[in-house]
Amino acid sequence: MPVLRRTVVRTRRGLDYSATLVAAMADGQRRHFVQEALALARELPDRLDQPLPVALQALTPAAQPQFLDSDTMRQIVDALTAFGAGRPLGICLRRSLLRYYFLRRAGLPLVIHFGARRLGEDIAGHAWLTLDGEPYHEKPEHTRVHTLMWSYPSTADR
Repeated sequence: MPVLRRTVVRTRRGLDYSATLVAAMADGQRRHFVQEALALARELPDRLDQPLPVALQALTPAAQPQFLDSDTMRQIVDALTAFGAGRPLGICLRRSLLRYYFLRRAGLPLVIHFGARRLGEDIAGHAWLTLDGEPYHEKPEHTRVHTLMWSYPSTADR
């Protein structure tokens, strides 16, 4: 992708994320969700200081009625993670973990996946979600290039 086009795409995405957060701050329920998501984002590094299956079990809440629809929650989570909420974790991991927690709580039976691929001499990791076996708001080409290493919940637990 040429540099100018990449810059335009990133700028547009940044403006969209900014608009999402500004709109959220103007609405009480969305503002409360932003605060809750930021709190969890800050906790994520500490929550992952244990075996991953244990951490994910703790990040798998029971479904309960939500004030916001799943698309609004996903958009807010995506905006927060794009601006760094949950650092030092990589963006795909923090976005996937936050989406997983809040959208599972909203009743979506999401599965989180972890994969890896070779990049020259290095290995790159990726985390993504699926819903009914299909990538959830993820470009399929981003998942196909990774070798699936582990999924949660496992097939036996679903």
